[in-house]
This record gives sequence, structure tokens and C-alpha cells, in this order.
Amino acid sequence: SGKLMVHKFDNRTSMSTEGSVEVITKEIDFGNVSSKKTILGCYISHNITEQDLVEVQYKTDYSGWAIAKLGFGVKKGGMSIYKYSFKAKNVRTFQLKLKAVAKVENYEVNDISIIYREKSIR
Repeated sequence: SGKLMVHKFDNRTSMSTEGSVEVITKEIDFGNVSSKKTILGCYISHNITEQDLVEVQYKTDYSGWAIAKLGFGVKKGGMSIYKYSFKAKNVRTFQLKLKAVAKVENYEVNDISIIYREKSIR
């Protein structure tokens, strides 16, 4: 019924990321799926030249996607570090999506740091 196609990875070929780019993280439970957390925001280091080229969305506990609020940004070398703010309370899992809203060339993500606080068990 279904066919599986396996392709060998070859890093000698160049891959263009012009146009539509979408990066989705896995569902993150921060090592403890049973505890509730408050997620306050994240810092993303990526090589975009204009901050509105990539939209950052988040999802909690398998809900729908919501747009993160863009905070400040700092350019350091070839990368720009932007803070994205949101407040998600009483969540067990968290997921991020970075989606290009305009043409992006050679998009790279260097680092994603998520700011959260685990709630104590009562």
C-alpha cells in the first residue's frame, strides 16, 4: 500500500531555503510531563535581517497555534537574537513553530532558549 523511499544524505549539494521556511520543534515537556509549568517567552538566535520576516508561533498541551509577541532584538555577528514574549500558564507540553512570512534566503537557527518556571507540587 505505501512505499518507503530512502535517500542518502549528501552535504556537498547546496540546499536553498528561499521562499517558504517552516521549522517546528518537538513537543517539549522539560523532562517532567506530569508537572505544570509557566512559560514566559524565548530567545531565538537566527540570521534574519528584518525581524518581521519570520513569525514565531507556539502551542501548549496540543492546543492550536498562537502568535508570540516580538520584543527586542540585538545583532551579534551574522546572527540576530530576538526575544519573543508569551505567557502560558499551567501547561505540561510546549512546542514552537518558526514560519517565514516573506522570502527568506539561507535561513539558519543558531539557538533557542525557552524561559519557563516549573510549578511546585502541592
